[in-house]
Amino acid sequence: MKRRFLAFFIPAVLFVSASVVTSLSLAVQPSASDILVDREKKRLEELFIWKMTEELKLPVEKEASFSEAVRSLNREKSKANSELASALEDIGLAQSVDKTKVRAATEKAVKRYEKAWRAYGDLPLREVQRLKKILGPELLGQYLLAKAQMAEKLKALSASEAL
Repeated sequence: MKRRFLAFFIPAVLFVSASVVTSLSLAVQPSASDILVDREKKRLEELFIWKMTEELKLPVEKEASFSEAVRSLNREKSKANSELASALEDIGLAQSVDKTKVRAATEKAVKRYEKAWRAYGDLPLREVQRLKKILGPELLGQYLLAKAQMAEKLKALSASEAL
């Protein structure tokens, strides 16, 4: 079962990662690739939730609140990533403004970037706080270990595929 999970999960993560990096378009209408990326993100999110509920052997009454918390945290992560990308884009744009305004525009953009990083950095703490209320300390510890192990496996597999 784990091999099938990893066989599906790893290529999907790599595909989504590559798609996210290449599709930072500002189009009003989502392109076909954006729709596909969103669909794959949702599939991965559901797969992650399923894997964690199985791993933690969550009772039904905790499963719903756990799932909603994970989805909410993922939305926050997505928003934080978008804010970081936008702030970085603003830094690049500030470099191309009128020479007399470069310093002020750059300072403003850098402050926005710093704020975005602070918000992004708070996410793991919010994850622990929210999930501790739902899971309790023992299951939270199991969750954190399982998540870290999953991340290590993904890193190892992506590194081996890169060679």
